[in-house]
Amino acid sequence: MKPELELFAASTIAPVPMVSDDPSVKSTKRTLSHDPTSRDETLLLHHPAGDEWGWKTEGSLDSWSGGTHVYWEEVYIVKGRIWDGNTAQWYEAGSYCCRPPGMFHGPFKADPIEGCDEVVFVRYVQEGASPRKELKRTYQSSSAMLGAPVLLLLCMYLFLTRTASGN
Repeated sequence: MKPELELFAASTIAPVPMVSDDPSVKSTKRTLSHDPTSRDETLLLHHPAGDEWGWKTEGSLDSWSGGTHVYWEEVYIVKGRIWDGNTAQWYEAGSYCCRPPGMFHGPFKADPIEGCDEVVFVRYVQEGASPRKELKRTYQSSSAMLGAPVLLLLCMYLFLTRTASGN
């Protein structure tokens, strides 16, 4: 389980460099909470102005690779914005995504002036879990942090899946 933590200044957690095959990536992360058993974690990511990740050739918007993960990833942009090379558009503060394992995304570039700060929820699929139960677990875990927007998305998902299945 993740530890029980009362409100505290996240700035007291030292930022550590993100692991990357590209040494030019300057992004950092602060691990707010981590479950050593499930490996689930909540992170604050900081991408400095102009930082790029996931590109085959730095600075080349037409040469990109992107990637996937083996875990659920939810991202909420708190400050700044990022360029998504896959969708070819900027995403600003207040933007949110929920990526299941294997979903292709990226590459990205942080705003050249203000960079980008994100809250990221990482949820690993537990062995033997059904996809629907795993999705519900993911949303329940993150709804306490993101509040109404995630709860609204969960309600819409449940309504649409029940409507589609005739329940």
